Amino acid sequence: MFPTSKLNRASTLATLPLMALAILFFSRMDLGNRNTEPPTEGRLVVANLRGESLSLFELTKAGQPETATLALQGPVHELAVVDGRIYATLGRGQHLVEIAPGITGVLRSLALEGEPHGIAAAGDTLLVTLDRAKTLVRVRLTDFAESGRAATGDTPHTVAADGDAAWVTDARDNRLRRIAADGTVTVAETGALPESVAVSGEYVVTADAEGGTVSVFHRSDLSLVKRISLGGRPSRVVATGAGQIAVALNGGSHVAVIDMEALRVERRVPVLAMPDGICVSPSGAYAAVVSNATDSIQYFSLPDWRAAGFRAAGDGPGSCVWLP
Repeated sequence: MFPTSKLNRASTLATLPLMALAILFFSRMDLGNRNTEPPTEGRLVVANLRGESLSLFELTKAGQPETATLALQGPVHELAVVDGRIYATLGRGQHLVEIAPGITGVLRSLALEGEPHGIAAAGDTLLVTLDRAKTLVRVRLTDFAESGRAATGDTPHTVAADGDAAWVTDARDNRLRRIAADGTVTVAETGALPESVAVSGEYVVTADAEGGTVSVFHRSDLSLVKRISLGGRPSRVVATGAGQIAVALNGGSHVAVIDMEALRVERRVPVLAMPDGICVSPSGAYAAVVSNATDSIQYFSLPDWRAAGFRAAGDGPGSCVWLP
């Protein structure tokens, strides 16, 4: 999530001797525990931070998925999808790009100085955060041009949108910011270094990396409901449906699954090192978890989180989206 390319490269070099053993071990463990077939639905698209590319896995056929790769002009951070088209922020590449559904090429590109990072779709508008510019940018999809800006706190790392509101994590200020359509701003204190935000029913949830927590707020007024301690450097939070959220514990080898009705940890799912992206299949039957340390993807059946497959990914995979 945070642009730690030098750290990631160093970590990868340090773990190279262990990666092959880890992959072999997990693949054997996976085969031993699997009680469901690998997914055969849709297209999984993964952003490769170190590789500065996108990888597409065509899963609609049984057996080894068809794959494609698209090189881009910068490290790919976050992804969004509108009407089948993919939108990606390129961070130090200082651009937002629109990509054809089959990732056959870049359709449109918009220069955004300030390191674009977070992205969310809100109707016919994209919301993009600029880490270094402390700004939320609105981009019209009709002509792929800016339609407005709003000031944020320090390092507005990620953004979520729902209805007429946007929620932004001011990561280095340890705050969550709600920006209404009329410009009204509400701010709440999170745990330390909120790296990710997601909307789940009546709640908004942040993954607080340095605090080792997730913070749960009421959507309506951003009042704090509960702070749940997880440890393991929570880096990404995703609503998976069925009243659950999944949290990638990037400092360890687990995904924490939280029951949003009971507001408690339901299970901890063992995964490969440095999990990052989590995305749910179009039917809601599967989740994919991306491992940044081992350049791999694991599949799990939902809602029981049983292992359902494993495959290699690109160089330094992070965020992902799963298309119909």
